[in-house]
Amino acid sequence: MVCRKILADMGQDPDDVPGCNLHHVLRHGNRDHKKAFGLCLEHHQTGQVSIHGNPAEFKRIFGTEEELMILCYQQIGKSSGEKKNGNK
Repeated sequence: MVCRKILADMGQDPDDVPGCNLHHVLRHGNRDHKKAFGLCLEHHQTGQVSIHGNPAEFKRIFGTEEELMILCYQQIGKSSGEKKNGNK
């Protein structure tokens, strides 16, 4: 998600992103499998500015998990947390 945003902001093809890791948004310390979004390995775990390695800096630069999840859902045409076709 972050790589797509960065590439689009640079005027490059956002489809030229590396492989995707699924990041789950935590709710009360538990993974919520209904609330997740994709990140490349670097932004997910291994980079200097990754959501697990340096969450405060990641949030400062790229936004909150909730903001990124909503952006991801918008890009795939799904509304976060709202019923669509009778499903959540």
